[in-house]
Amino acid sequence: MSTSETEILPIETFKHFLDTSLTVGIYGDVGVTSHTYNSALYGLMQTLGTGVTYKRLKAPEVIEGAWHEDIDIFVMPGGATTPMHEKLTEDGCAQIRDYVNKGGRYIGFCAGAYFGSAFVEFAKGDPDLERITKRELGFFPGTAIGPAFAGFKYHELKKSHAVRLSFTDKQYNSHFSYFNGGCYFKDADKHDNTKVIATYPEKNGKAAIIMCDAGKGQALLCGPHIEYVPELLPPEVPEDVIQKLLSTKEQKQNALKLMIEELLSDK
Repeated sequence: MSTSETEILPIETFKHFLDTSLTVGIYGDVGVTSHTYNSALYGLMQTLGTGVTYKRLKAPEVIEGAWHEDIDIFVMPGGATTPMHEKLTEDGCAQIRDYVNKGGRYIGFCAGAYFGSAFVEFAKGDPDLERITKRELGFFPGTAIGPAFAGFKYHELKKSHAVRLSFTDKQYNSHFSYFNGGCYFKDADKHDNTKVIATYPEKNGKAAIIMCDAGKGQALLCGPHIEYVPELLPPEVPEDVIQKLLSTKEQKQNALKLMIEELLSDK
């Protein structure tokens, strides 16, 4: 999670021209930084390969709603949910919720996962960071609680983590994912619309990644930054974290691809 505002690189720089069979819309406005936006973009490009067009969606466009017919997946990158909500307003959130309920697909990474949950409990008891609030999308009807791992500070990457993820489905291999302020999903297995995809073994198996049915659509909510490309992390990230991520990079990339394939499949 982060709150700083910096320039986001133009989407035309990254568009694939070989094929346009899939279109991914990535929110790129207040609440998201250039780092989190580009990390989502690069990570998805590396995972999905060619055959995908990427489109940056700014808040006014989201609120207007004409994008529904053009986008196969709506992605909310990392950042901070409060400025996201303030910029999108209830109208923008209603557009995203309506898009998914009518059959669209949503992916939320880190702050995007908090944003896709009905309730957020962030840094409870910390006078500087605490944020306990309701959120509009509610794809996960429970509470996203974080940070799941200690040490988070805004604009501070020295205490970020490489966290191991475990899976019950044997098609996925355990691997390390980048983590910086993300959540776990409280009692995720008790909600009928929710499937637990991955857990944090270091946190007694708390749910790290979930898939939620929402009307005719689905939402993939990822507490860790499973989308991040290790080689592109800033130099402030500890070297041991980067090395752990590199050690299971292929497994991580394959896991994300399988999750997106499941997300796009008919329910």
